[in-house]
Amino acid sequence: MKRLIWKPFFHLLLQARLPWFYILVYTLLSMAASQLYLLFPSYTRQIMNGSLNPALICTVIAVVSGQACITSVSQFILAAASAKVSLRLRELIWRQILRLPVPFFDAQPSKDLISRVTQDTARLSDLAVSFPGNVLSSLYTFFGSFVLLFSYHWKLAALEAVMIPLLYALGVWQGKIQFSWNERIQGKNAGLTGHLSEILSNLPLVKEFCAEEWEKKRGNHWIHQLFQVNISNSLITNLLLQLKNLASLLHTTAMIGLGLWMISHNEITLDIWVAFYLYPQNLLNSFSRIMSIWGTVKSSQGAVRRITELMAEQTEPDDPCTGSDGMKGDILFENVSFSYENQPVLKNLTFTAPEGKTTALVGPSGAGKTTFFQLLERFYSPDQGSIRMGKTDIFKLPLVQWRRMIGYGPQSPYLFSGTIRENILYGIHRPVTEQELLQAIEDSQCSDFIRAMPHGLMTRIGEGGSGLSGGQRQRISLARLFLQNPKILLLDEVTANLDPESEYRVEQALARLRKGRTTFVIAHRTSAVKDVDEIILLNSQSFNTPVPERSL
Repeated sequence: MKRLIWKPFFHLLLQARLPWFYILVYTLLSMAASQLYLLFPSYTRQIMNGSLNPALICTVIAVVSGQACITSVSQFILAAASAKVSLRLRELIWRQILRLPVPFFDAQPSKDLISRVTQDTARLSDLAVSFPGNVLSSLYTFFGSFVLLFSYHWKLAALEAVMIPLLYALGVWQGKIQFSWNERIQGKNAGLTGHLSEILSNLPLVKEFCAEEWEKKRGNHWIHQLFQVNISNSLITNLLLQLKNLASLLHTTAMIGLGLWMISHNEITLDIWVAFYLYPQNLLNSFSRIMSIWGTVKSSQGAVRRITELMAEQTEPDDPCTGSDGMKGDILFENVSFSYENQPVLKNLTFTAPEGKTTALVGPSGAGKTTFFQLLERFYSPDQGSIRMGKTDIFKLPLVQWRRMIGYGPQSPYLFSGTIRENILYGIHRPVTEQELLQAIEDSQCSDFIRAMPHGLMTRIGEGGSGLSGGQRQRISLARLFLQNPKILLLDEVTANLDPESEYRVEQALARLRKGRTTFVIAHRTSAVKDVDEIILLNSQSFNTPVPERSL
């Protein structure tokens, strides 16, 4: 693996605060188990030599029982340590994802980020915890068996010295092939997961267009691709296993042949040959573990690369919030230009939005109205020009402080699964009294339908606000804004998808909410701009000065 990938990975492990005590205990227990493995062939030789006595029998039983107990305890400790590492890695990666800027998510499918948090961390935690103990214990068994073989006869050790490098080369070659196929399977799995996620999230649309048969064919295409790569991988894996078994058979045949030849020439006795036969088994087992560790490292290579690349991404500044009570002034855009993927969206945008007044942004789709909001929220940075509040460039303010000054009312409100109370209080970074909460509910026209709910504020709603009408979801979103009490209000056609009654109630709530706040309204209809103070007409790649309502 390239050093530039592993170095940041080790740095990540340091950040994760590995449970070193657990890892140390697991390593010591693994070494102890390896020592017991090395003792068993020696006791077998004594039994074959006729030295059978109660003390030896008790010792053999103790060795076998001890080895079983140590292995069980070490596996439990390994599982506990791996779970701790998974926990800490997931916390680190989740924190990193939440701090990444919005442009990162434009080109990154959400399913891939979910896989980083769930699958990749599980793979890396097992590697990080088990690697020291497994490597040290395997090397201890490997070289210990070699030393004992030399103590019996140099020819026995020489045979293993010839066979092991050949088996090692075969294992490395198999590891490379397995890594290649693992990458293919992971790619097909990701493709199938992404396709299913996209279709399931838009299933009503599929049914509206009677596209079930079409989507069945598209889904079957991904399913068959995954099937084919799994079948091919199974075939390759089976062939590699048979090749490994053939190599082991040749090794065993050579070992038996050499042993019988040496016995026939009185170079060794039968009991020595039996011990010799068992020690190479330890040698092969330890070698197989080393190859398995190598395979695990190779199969984890992709996960290491993906996680280290994610952790290396530049995050948003984590500046402390110092409060915004003293901040005020008009919002000024001066020669602001912005392009998205080399496509100009805004060009030389210049205007002033008076403090405490409502400014409407009017223009065709693609004119940059939503981009205007995103620039103001500092999701993106302008290519040129400046955005100021009074005399202060907003990009020089602490990010958290600036965003807490802004309240956003989207066309489709964001609600999470949970209670109505939890959704209203979401993102409110201060203690809220019951009186404040009830007042926000009253101001946002929510009180009537919440009282009609079976459990009132504690009524649970589904993901996205399922179980509520569009107007009810919008009014809950406005209640959240009343509690947030922002200085700047961004309203993105909040009444566009509502029936007349719901629109009337929401407009009443908006009238209260806009009082005394610097408000920007995205509008496509004349009714949405009838009470505004300023109207800004945006055209694609251009800007016109404020115009009176009658000219629209």
